[in-house]
Amino acid sequence: MVGAVVWTTPILQTALAPAASASHCTSSCPLGSPCSPLISCQAGLVCTGGFCLVATGSGGCTTNADCASGACSGGTCLSWPGATCTANSQCASNKCAGGQCFANGLNGACRTTTDCTDNTTCSATTQTCGGVGAACANNNKCTTNKCQGGICVP
Repeated sequence: MVGAVVWTTPILQTALAPAASASHCTSSCPLGSPCSPLISCQAGLVCTGGFCLVATGSGGCTTNADCASGACSGGTCLSWPGATCTANSQCASNKCAGGQCFANGLNGACRTTTDCTDNTTCSATTQTCGGVGAACANNNKCTTNKCQGGICVP
């Protein structure tokens, strides 16, 4: 019985090896492909978290998940508050001062409440400061201008 297991294991490995290796990119890999220091990404992409993503400041994104920064706006990957910047256009908040991106106000893009200013909180569902579902203290902290039971509502 042990001989049978030893005999069939190499046959299965050989049969599966070509299919597994054929699906891996090894150089100039496209958006979303696995990458490493030994596996490069296409121009304009960077290897972040083991995947080829659009570099911050570069165009070509359609969703936040496409970007190394996690912030896609108008097809360009932007930086979150706290990141270094040289121009407003590099920041998700469109606010760069002293070489740093600043937080957003009401209706600005956010990942967490720390990305928001003016005592607004980040809505997990809309990813906007003061968006529907965000915690609130009063109506003017909501994009809909409706705070009910401490939550921004439609």
